[in-house]
Amino acid sequence: EFEIALDGAGRPVSRRVEIAGESASFDVAAASEPAQIVVDPDYNMMRRLDPSEIPPTVNALKSSPATLLVLCDAATAGGRQVADTLAGSLGLTNYVVVPEAKVDRDRLKGQDVILVGYPRTVEWLSTMPASLLLQKDGFSLGGGQASGAEDMFFGVFSNPYDPGRVLAVLLPIASPDAANVAAKITHYGRFSYLIFRDGQNRDKGSWEPVDSPVVHRWK
Repeated sequence: EFEIALDGAGRPVSRRVEIAGESASFDVAAASEPAQIVVDPDYNMMRRLDPSEIPPTVNALKSSPATLLVLCDAATAGGRQVADTLAGSLGLTNYVVVPEAKVDRDRLKGQDVILVGYPRTVEWLSTMPASLLLQKDGFSLGGGQASGAEDMFFGVFSNPYDPGRVLAVLLPIASPDAANVAAKITHYGRFSYLIFRDGQNRDKGSWEPVDSPVVHRWK
């Protein structure tokens, strides 16, 4: 089965195609220019997922063989305690905690990275999805979920300097619940992002794949 998503007011069109060999031809008439075509949109087909279809998650950090925790300049005096709590919660055994001033892009290669606070080098966050806006003192998701004074965000993305690794960020950490939140993150292993309010999880989810061999998007 495949699904064609249409732009504007057009409704998605779903069709089933019988495949007896390695390939099959088909034609679909659409009233407007399509936005994308997706094969097996509901994941009914038993197949091995392509790496591009698997979003970065908290579990990627829990299995990390080497992790760099960066205390960003925006972190408060309690940043080191939060970093150590997070490392212990995730079960990290091979990790180091360093201040942001001692980190450059080469230091981010060859290991997974956790940013404690918002970095001065915004390029480090270049792989986060367009639906997410991060700032030193807050965040918003999907254009409609803005943070309050007691909200905290934890997200995992691809490492922009080492695609085989992940980069995560925890912010803001001025909240009195920061260490408490850091201890809870390990319980949400299969998710890409977590939002906490007053120390309690209020939202969680996984990023949509940026690329996939079963998705074609028209520019």
